[in-house]
Amino acid sequence: PAFVGTWKLASVRTKDGPVAKDKLAGGGMTWEFKADGSLAMKVWKGKDAVTAKGTWTVEGNTIAVNEGGQINKMTFKRTGSKLEIAGTGASTVVMTFSKSK
Repeated sequence: PAFVGTWKLASVRTKDGPVAKDKLAGGGMTWEFKADGSLAMKVWKGKDAVTAKGTWTVEGNTIAVNEGGQINKMTFKRTGSKLEIAGTGASTVVMTFSKSK
């Protein structure tokens, strides 16, 4: 799909509205979707960072991320250099990513 590459988290919202920027300050997240179906997710706060690896597949507007046998299905929408990934079912989290250079 057109979102292969590295994406940096720009904003987060839940059913209660946007998560304040100060809650995200000092930290961040990137997701790197590779053409071979692998995925590297990096989360950091200050100098502390955690990287997780997984795989991804797409069917229609749904992406399934398999991280160590745990499969999370989310919907996605790409608009220009923005990628929105939304939880399904009980999850109300919507993450908006910007394309990294």
